[in-house]
Amino acid sequence: MGRFDGILICSDFDGTFSGGQDLSENINAVKYFTENGGRFTFATGRGGEFFREKEIFSLVNAPLCTYNGAVIYDVENWGVIKTVFTDLTIRKVLNSIEPKRHLLSEIYLFDGVESCFTSSTLYDADEGFLEHKVLKVVFTFEKDEFANEFQKFISNHETFKNCSVLKGWSTGVEVNSNMGTKGTAAHFVKDYLKNIHTIVGIGDYENDIPLVTDADLGVAVSNAVDAVKSAANKIIVPCKENAISYLIHNLL
Repeated sequence: MGRFDGILICSDFDGTFSGGQDLSENINAVKYFTENGGRFTFATGRGGEFFREKEIFSLVNAPLCTYNGAVIYDVENWGVIKTVFTDLTIRKVLNSIEPKRHLLSEIYLFDGVESCFTSSTLYDADEGFLEHKVLKVVFTFEKDEFANEFQKFISNHETFKNCSVLKGWSTGVEVNSNMGTKGTAAHFVKDYLKNIHTIVGIGDYENDIPLVTDADLGVAVSNAVDAVKSAANKIIVPCKENAISYLIHNLL
C-alpha cells in the first residue's frame, strides 16, 4: 500500500506546474507521489504533442487531458481514448462571430486531434470544409478589453449555448464543448482508472475553473485569477514557488 493510493492529481501546466522556474523540485515531488501510489496527469489547454518529447511526460501515469479536456490520451500507447467535439460547424463559428471579428487578432480552430487552422485558412476555405465539426477554438486579441468584450458577446450568443467559453490567459478566449472541459476530463480519468477515490484539481486561470470546481479537492495557486481562487477549496503558494511540490508534500 502506498501513502497516495487512490489519489489523482490533475494539474494545469502553464502558470501552475510551470511558471518560468526550474522545474526540478516539482518533478521530484511528482516522482515521489507516483512512486508511492499516486496517479498524476496534466489537464491543459495545450495539445498532446507539446508534452510527448519532454522530460515531464515521463511523470504522467494517468490519461493525459489536452485541449482543455476535449482530447484524452492513453500515455502508454499514445492512443486517443476520448474526443469531445462541440456541436458547432466551422461555418457556424465564423458566421456567429462576424459582428465582433474586428476585435480579433487571430483564430486557431481545431477540427481534429493536432489539426489546426488559422484565420487565413478558414476564410479562404471551400464549402465542404466549412461543414466540419469543431473540436476547439482559440481566439486571441491584442488587448484585454477586446478579449473581455468578445467573451461576453459569444457567452450570450445562442450559437455557443452548449459551449464552455473561458479565458486561458488574459488575451485568449477558448471555446470547448461544455462536456469537454478539464472538469469532465478529470472525472472521466477517475472512472477509467477505477481505483481513484479523490481527485485533486489545481490551476490558475479561467479554463481551470471546471477542474477546480468539480474536483474533490480544488486548489488554486496564489497567482491565480480571483475567479479560480473563489472556486477553490484551498489556495497555496504561487507557481514560481514550486506549487506542485508544496501541494504534494502537504497533501496528507
